[in-house]
Amino acid sequence: APILITADEITLRGEGTIKMVAADDCDAVLLVSGDYNRVEGITIDGNAAGVPTGRGEGLRVTGAYNQISGVTAQNTVENLTAATFFDNGDAAIGNIYSKCISYNSGWTGFRMGGDYATVRDCQAINHNDNGLSTTGQDNESIVVDGFYSTGGTSSSAVTGILIDNGNSGTTGYMVRRAELRNIVINAGASAYV
Repeated sequence: APILITADEITLRGEGTIKMVAADDCDAVLLVSGDYNRVEGITIDGNAAGVPTGRGEGLRVTGAYNQISGVTAQNTVENLTAATFFDNGDAAIGNIYSKCISYNSGWTGFRMGGDYATVRDCQAINHNDNGLSTTGQDNESIVVDGFYSTGGTSSSAVTGILIDNGNSGTTGYMVRRAELRNIVINAGASAYV
């Protein structure tokens, strides 16, 4: 089971590592479902080598107005939902990720599905799919300011940043507005789609 932050206005700060138990099968190592929380300076380890059949993101945020700063999330298992950072759900509004590192992600480094997400001065290193992607539908806005991506696989599907602006959302859009600044893509089939 993941570590849960379900209350509001909690700060989780430290220099330690939260690691998934071997053979565990949960949605996330750390799940933040409350609002106005802060997670700072920790390492989250998906323990991919010890969880060969498990699944789960390193950090999943479903609450609103949370600040994630200086967090490293690493070693998630390869499958469709194993992003190292995953912001999703209708309630995920206004979350800010700053100076975070996604390392050795089994799928996407940063998978943003909430409204008004901000990703600032973050890195995705050795990801198996996209460095950063939007997911879900009817997302109002995403701001990416300062992002470095280098894929670590030979897959031609690897993309530095994938912004899905298709029209399959219930209101006719996937992402209404995306603002991208100070982006460096070191490897991958394409920088943006």
